Amino acid sequence: MEEKTRYAKVVLVSVALLFCCTISIPAQAGSLSSLRKFLGSVPLVVSTDAVGSMALTQVRYSLLTAFLVLVAAMLLLNILIDGRLEKPLHGLPSMICLIVFAAIAVVSGVYFKNIADIAKLTVYVEVALSVVWMSAGERRFLYRSLLQLLVVVGVLNALATIAQFAVLSQGVGGVRALRTARPDGLFGDSIISALVCAMTMVAVLCREGFSWKWKTVLVVLLSVAGVLTGARSFYYLAAGACALVVVLFTRSSGVRAILCCAVCIVGVSAIVVMVDRISDFEMSVSSASATPTGRELKTMLALQEFEEHPVIGIGTGRYVRAETNYYATVLLKGTTGTNPHNIYLQVLCENGVLGFIPFAGFVGLSLWGLWRKRAKQALSVFVLFLIAGMTLGVLYSASIAAFTFALVFAGLAPSESIDGEG
Repeated sequence: MEEKTRYAKVVLVSVALLFCCTISIPAQAGSLSSLRKFLGSVPLVVSTDAVGSMALTQVRYSLLTAFLVLVAAMLLLNILIDGRLEKPLHGLPSMICLIVFAAIAVVSGVYFKNIADIAKLTVYVEVALSVVWMSAGERRFLYRSLLQLLVVVGVLNALATIAQFAVLSQGVGGVRALRTARPDGLFGDSIISALVCAMTMVAVLCREGFSWKWKTVLVVLLSVAGVLTGARSFYYLAAGACALVVVLFTRSSGVRAILCCAVCIVGVSAIVVMVDRISDFEMSVSSASATPTGRELKTMLALQEFEEHPVIGIGTGRYVRAETNYYATVLLKGTTGTNPHNIYLQVLCENGVLGFIPFAGFVGLSLWGLWRKRAKQALSVFVLFLIAGMTLGVLYSASIAAFTFALVFAGLAPSESIDGEG
């Protein structure tokens, strides 16, 4: 009988709260206005209309920083109360790399007074440490519980995404709604929503408790929701999810049939969306100017800042300022920058080689450890997380980072095989 202690449940609940702390409600849904007002009146919650394309009203924790610190403090208190500091650290090499990277980023953030990013870094390191100090039994329990949480949240996110699109697409003609109406599910970001859909596909396909019928239904649901996010990254994330399942898991022909079905759905949808985008792309090419825009601009600025500050970077959270300053030079004053939409470029730009080396060490050692422990589901989810990092600042999306890191370190529990246990 495994240990299902209060401590493991505290960590699970904390991660669950972080994982589900944002939702976007279409402003066109007049019937939900009362719900939006109610949520906005709840302490620590705020409603804002400045979100996404068309009209999405985001409801989120307004004092998210304070909430995250509170979660971290709760986990730390449990470590101290239970005397877990006296226990050895399993998975120590990757944990050390994560701590070193976070320490460098936090010191930089403190110097430049970037409190929000400091809080996020603190939380996911705290979550990881809390998992590392668990007993092997607790971590196996947490591992399976987190995968169950992923399935539940992933399905709810898919349903919310489809419902949002149904409202947002009203008045938008044809398939063009997939470009102009971008629902973002439960996470306030369409790309994160797409990432969660892909992660959930892995968890569903590899779960032994589901019948083939339910796996088919859920994979189709997740594929449809992923396409409706309008995030082009979903197509390679879904392809990556299918490839990981085929490569890492030995299953019957039934799984291959489901995978083929999912690939066909995603492929056909992608063709439909891409055909709609061709004319827009041709127009943009014909009228292109010498001034870079979009991701091209972000990549250029990040590399430029890294070249000028290769060792220690420009400081945690400072890329936003660099992009804002650039807009000011091209007569777009008042336009605020965001992030490079690439976590690897962001780490290089903001923390230099000094921060990138321990970050890369954490990634490499975690991948090796998960492979060696045969924690294939955690490995698959982590790989998708890393792939999404090429188009999204996932490291500073506290909810996704905290969940992923908790799953990774739970997967490093001493065991011959974790995935086969439920």
